[in-house]
Amino acid sequence: MPVIDQQRISDGFLTLERGIDAGKSPNLLSRNQASFAVNATMRGGYVKTRPGFENIPLVFTANCKWKAEEMQENFKTGKYHGAYNYNFRGNNYLVCAIGGAIYKIDPRVRPIQKKQWLTGPAVEKTLGAEVQDITPKKSQTYNIAVNNSSGYSTASYPSSGSGITITALPSGMESGEIITFNNGGVLTLSADAAKDATTVYGTLTGANIVNDEIGEFEIKIADKNPSDIPVYYFQQAEQYLIIQDGRSLPVIFNGASSRRSNLADNEVPVGQAMAYGNGRLWVSRGREFVAGDIVGGPTSVVQFTENTYIAEGGAFAVPLNTGDITAMKFMNQPDSSLGQGELLVHTDKAVFAVNVPTSRDDWKKTSYPTVRIVAINYGSVSDRSNALVNGDMFYRATDGIRSYVSSRREWKEYGQIPISREIGPLIANEQKRNISGISSSVLFENRLLTTISPDTNSSQGTFFKGLAVLDFDLVGGNGQKSPAAWEGIWTGLNFLELVGAEIDKESRCFVFALDGNCRIQLWDLTKNGKGDITYGTDGDGKLVSSKNRIQCYVETSSYSFENPFELKKLEYGEMWIDELEGEVDFDIKYKPNQYPAWVNWSEFSECAKIETCGTNTTCTLNNYKPQYRTRRRLPQPTDDCESTNGAPMRNGYEISARIGWTGQARLKGFRLHAYPVIEEPYGDCLEFGNCT
Repeated sequence: MPVIDQQRISDGFLTLERGIDAGKSPNLLSRNQASFAVNATMRGGYVKTRPGFENIPLVFTANCKWKAEEMQENFKTGKYHGAYNYNFRGNNYLVCAIGGAIYKIDPRVRPIQKKQWLTGPAVEKTLGAEVQDITPKKSQTYNIAVNNSSGYSTASYPSSGSGITITALPSGMESGEIITFNNGGVLTLSADAAKDATTVYGTLTGANIVNDEIGEFEIKIADKNPSDIPVYYFQQAEQYLIIQDGRSLPVIFNGASSRRSNLADNEVPVGQAMAYGNGRLWVSRGREFVAGDIVGGPTSVVQFTENTYIAEGGAFAVPLNTGDITAMKFMNQPDSSLGQGELLVHTDKAVFAVNVPTSRDDWKKTSYPTVRIVAINYGSVSDRSNALVNGDMFYRATDGIRSYVSSRREWKEYGQIPISREIGPLIANEQKRNISGISSSVLFENRLLTTISPDTNSSQGTFFKGLAVLDFDLVGGNGQKSPAAWEGIWTGLNFLELVGAEIDKESRCFVFALDGNCRIQLWDLTKNGKGDITYGTDGDGKLVSSKNRIQCYVETSSYSFENPFELKKLEYGEMWIDELEGEVDFDIKYKPNQYPAWVNWSEFSECAKIETCGTNTTCTLNNYKPQYRTRRRLPQPTDDCESTNGAPMRNGYEISARIGWTGQARLKGFRLHAYPVIEEPYGDCLEFGNCT
């Protein structure tokens, strides 16, 4: 028969719907709030494993093998510049810039014929997302020389024979391209030739060629942007996607092909951050910004004839003391024909609102738009970090993550506190130079995701080791509304950029990230995936997937058991778990009195079978469901000694716990049990000695 223990005292939590607050001392937090969490979500109240990331296998296609291999190598190892979701009339792609080149990615994973230079039913297709090179092309002329003392007569030199020996090709060539020799000989290639090849195959006509005979060929090569510029800027205006690096002529992609902007025809000027709204494309450079022609007018939306160029002094500008423009974005506006409101122009020291007429006739009469300052001291440091959430704009500033509406509301107050105070310690040491231009944010599944914790490597520069997650799910609904809650940080990838997209009318969140060898990969943040899924190849070269369990933990508030001045001895703990799937390993730690390190307490594993067959396709399928464990008891901690104070480690006035798990699980409750400890009524005389 159970005995009621009158001396035992208990404390703990059931739900954590208020998320985490790492900006306060743990003993000041409420019971429905955690001190910190990694790879966890509190949506719905209970804390559980975050949704999984899924790797997207990429298939690089081109009209010859060497081009596909060259493209793949540059994509994987080149310097990352940025990406954008191109979306126009059913054409939904990701467009990214890597190593100075521009690539179009169709993120729909499907069987793709990788070797387009081969045909026929025997060619095996590869499952993946297709990647194509859409870098603008330019003509380039190269010279080679015959490298055979005997020379060659006019004839056919097929790939099954010895071919024609030349000096190394300075660029790859495709079948059908022509080398013209100075003496009138013409070699038409019958097979592709890679860069540095010294033998080519084809048909020689016109004249015999001798040793050292000079040949010339002209091909279309990629007109790449400089690869040493870390940040490129993207903006879509109707069917045109404009890509800028602040130095080169802008690239204009129309959904099928790309070209350079034609300044002689008053097309898009060289600039940096851009915005498109109310029918006009806006381009900034330094402190100045200029608007293009209105859509539907007598000129194209990528032309700038209704206002002068930036370089000619007719542009608009922000005040000198606020710095260069870092971002531009139109606010959402209800009850308007286009759903767009003011243009917000950011510098890292201020935010400006710009009102301009939408009518072309009124625009002609405008000598200067209405520019007013709407936020001081803190603006966006990156145009990639500006995310619209209903009528608000969230952005990354030098002191944290800010809200435009919140900044306006606090305009007349003394403090200017970012909304990221709860995760302040995580971003306090981030330096402006490591986040300027590259910090990114997206709104996905009612969560604001922002890259944090920058790190660097020699090949790619800056990447981020985590995501700060702000959940808006508790804000809405028909019942009582609660403020948004921070869910801590999500890790697992080396993040380069987050890109929100709409593919086939479905919202997606793509992640460009680095693998362990610093090679660029594309990932997809799933809505409710369980585990992080990676892809590789087996011994036969076939694509195989593997699911990796997610490592999570949550740090509780520091529990005083309703009496912060009473000493307690931790006796045991209890936890309630459900939604168990597969193998889950738990690691529980604790610490008294906000001790600087966690103390090992208990480790155990649970296994909930969810799969029957594995690779066996002939077995009987069972309908397994996620399992639960009620009242999982944690043993009494060991009696280790805390040497600084000369007291047992499990004695404390307040006690907090760190609940870690690897796998898929949800925590429905956690409770600590302790007993009061009778203290000496009189304190000891302190002895002062050397610092140890």
